[in-house]
Formats: sequence, structure tokens, C-alpha cells
Amino acid sequence: MTNDKLVEELRHCGEALIKVADALCKKTQEPTKEAVTFEEVRGALALKIQNGNSEQVRALLEKYGGAKLSDIDASKYEALMKDVEEI
Repeated sequence: MTNDKLVEELRHCGEALIKVADALCKKTQEPTKEAVTFEEVRGALALKIQNGNSEQVRALLEKYGGAKLSDIDASKYEALMKDVEEI
């Protein structure tokens, strides 16, 4: 292999490494989404109830498997919050 070919291959490898490094930096800089907490859901539900939406809140709780918020699995809080916002 000639020197020109070696230099070309080294540059190609270097460019590939830069792309990988850029991708890794971008991935680590993306903010992680925080999980919706029990308190956030409880507060949102309380506001809806105060605004006269008790029946809709009760229906949502049943939809997600409970008669009260503590009956509902925390993994469902994000979806529940989206539904609460639609009331």
C-alpha cells in the first residue's frame, strides 16, 4: 500500500471516530425526562375535582385500574396525566 493510500485510510478512520465522538456527546447532552410523581398527579386531579370534574376524574382512575390514585401503578402516571390534561 502506498503512503497516499495509508494517509487516505487514516483520514477516513479519523473522520469516522469524530462522528462517533460527536454522536456520544450529543447523546449524553440530551436531558433525561423525569418521571411523573404521585404528588404531581394528585395535584392535577385535585384541580380537576375543584373545577367540578369529579365524575371524569373517577372515570380516569377506573380506566387506569383503581378507585383512588394510590391504587394505580406509578408506571401509568404519565399516561394518566395526559388524560387529565384533556379534561
